Amino acid sequence: MLKIEHLDFAYGEVNILQDVSLEGAPGRIVSLMGRNGVGKTTLLRNLVGLELPLSGRIILGDKELTKLGSYERAKMGIGYVPQGRQIFPKLTVEENLQIGLSGRKDGQKSIPEEIYELFPICKEMGSRMGGDLSGGQQQQLAIGRALAGDPSVMVLDEPTEGIQPNIIKMIGNILQHLAMSRNMTIILVEQYLDFVHEFTDDFYVMNRGRIVAQGLAADLSPEIVKKYLSI
Repeated sequence: MLKIEHLDFAYGEVNILQDVSLEGAPGRIVSLMGRNGVGKTTLLRNLVGLELPLSGRIILGDKELTKLGSYERAKMGIGYVPQGRQIFPKLTVEENLQIGLSGRKDGQKSIPEEIYELFPICKEMGSRMGGDLSGGQQQQLAIGRALAGDPSVMVLDEPTEGIQPNIIKMIGNILQHLAMSRNMTIILVEQYLDFVHEFTDDFYVMNRGRIVAQGLAADLSPEIVKKYLSI
């Protein structure tokens, strides 16, 4: 179980996160929703160790991660797919995947065949520069790179942003497969309501740095959507 408990975070004197609590169970996909600027990405950055909170706790299983750096959290099983993918454009696809291996606890140096089975494009374009790939191909590479670290928790920031519909569906199916086959906890920021309903299990809605609604994705109501998500 991944738990975020009563997290507070500020940039200077501006409070970004206020008393945020969230849980992600093994084998379940959790969507974090909210309008732009409410603190979703900041929460993920705190979760993966790129920011450190003012107070609160982040716990994975029986271990507290709150004060650990991002590289330490990667070793403890946290995989991260950032917004905009942030692949290395001047490295090949294969080299991007090899970087993901550095997060493994078992020291494995070879790219798992499972990644190529899930994302055949990474095999076909292994020698191509990451920057030459389309947006959808880069997103597959970014997820594959995170998966190379053998995570127990996968954190994704807007994985469907700027992606064509057929790739969105493929990504959703792969995330469901990973959650079920690996008992993986998946936390993702997502604005695409159809994706949330079809592929995720639980939802949390943020507004002004706080969690204002939560529940099963199947129970995400039109009233919540209108109040906190509609523009």
